[in-house]
Amino acid sequence: MRNFGYLIREGFRSVWKNRLMAMASICVLVACILITGAASLAFVNINSVFEQVGHQNVVIAYAQKDATAEEVTQMGADIQAISNVSGVEFLSKDDILERYKGSFSEELFAQLQGENNPMQDAYVITFYDLELFSETLSQIEALPQTESVSADDGLAEKLAQLRNILMIAGVVVVVLLVLVSLFIISNTIKLTVYSRRLEIAIMKAVGATNFFIRMPFVVEGAVLGLASALLSYGITWLAYDKVLGMFDGAVLGMDLVAFDTLWWIVLAAYVIGGVLTGVLGSGISMGRYLKDEGGAPI
Repeated sequence: MRNFGYLIREGFRSVWKNRLMAMASICVLVACILITGAASLAFVNINSVFEQVGHQNVVIAYAQKDATAEEVTQMGADIQAISNVSGVEFLSKDDILERYKGSFSEELFAQLQGENNPMQDAYVITFYDLELFSETLSQIEALPQTESVSADDGLAEKLAQLRNILMIAGVVVVVLLVLVSLFIISNTIKLTVYSRRLEIAIMKAVGATNFFIRMPFVVEGAVLGLASALLSYGITWLAYDKVLGMFDGAVLGMDLVAFDTLWWIVLAAYVIGGVLTGVLGSGISMGRYLKDEGGAPI
């Protein structure tokens, strides 16, 4: 442990000594992190838009024509008790008739008032999860006070399928970019290792452990990853705010996710991802080198 400070300093010294290669690695890593971040932020906004569209894809449940006021009230309570129901709005038959006022002549509208009103009390319902649309719809239809339900379940299923496809595509992109980043870091450290192979051979000859030899390179990889993460975060912040300003914070009437609600998640993801990528890349490179040179990796 008393040599730990020395090993950390050696890692930083290696970054400075090979600063041109380090800058090249940082630039490529920044590109990978930015693409990964852009894909992730795009999916977050797509998911948000889908949820907003889903809330607009309402279901209308009509009560039985002969249902009493108590039964209609109980129907609303039963609907609200369903776990996937996010919102319930009651529409009396008078409210519904008022909505269709423009479709009738004044004389006919006057005749349809009171007991002559042909409309039915209804509830406008929105869901949390569109993937459970059919299941939740069946629960509403099964209520004894429900006479009929009006819903576009086909649209809900298509939205859920599209969101799942985009999620899978986003995961594939992120995984590929992580592998590319590991490859870049690994090769950067490998070049550094070969440039210092005489120094490493002398250290092994005098009894240095694999940990002692490997640690400066791990620090170098972590520094490269951290620098790339912080630079990527700054660029992402500026670019995201610029894009949000261009669209006035909304697309097709749907609100985009503000960066203020995401900044700490993005920063944590970038820093953790960048440092882990640097450490893993260094570990892979040094492990192979020490194994090829006769030392067993730790």
